[in-house]
Amino acid sequence: MIDMAGLELKFYEYVDKLPFDLAYQHHIFVHFAFVLPVIAFVLQWISLTSPDKGYNNAANVLFYLGGGFILLAYISGFAASPDIKPILSIPGQNLLDSHQNIGKYLVYIYIFLMILKAFSISIKKEGLRYLVTALMIGALITLWYEVKIGHELVFQHGAGMDVISEEVDF
Repeated sequence: MIDMAGLELKFYEYVDKLPFDLAYQHHIFVHFAFVLPVIAFVLQWISLTSPDKGYNNAANVLFYLGGGFILLAYISGFAASPDIKPILSIPGQNLLDSHQNIGKYLVYIYIFLMILKAFSISIKKEGLRYLVTALMIGALITLWYEVKIGHELVFQHGAGMDVISEEVDF
């Protein structure tokens, strides 16, 4: 069995040694992590009824880019959490823990979907494209819930607001 706490600690130590502060980029990554999969889904949906392969190709590119931004959002959020958690109230800390867990599961979901989508592209079976599209709906619902929790963390509990106030001189 893998000790995830030890693995996460090693990962945090690696991220902490990067020459730039990844935590300050979280708010940028999350916007792309939400918008790109939504646009990819819309294009995927259109491609199911359209004979034009351009929709499917664009959906594939945006889906993989969105998956990459989901990973970047998770990594940057992981890097930011040790600085943010102590300033939150107990309910805010619990919400942050939920946000981190759902983020981790989203990374797993999108890795699975990326592999399934690559398999679907390689064997060119129409039924598998429909399955991937249906699974994308579930992933987008989970992604929407993750965004909702992140929004609540920032605007109701003040997570990350101290970072913004330090960067901008009012």
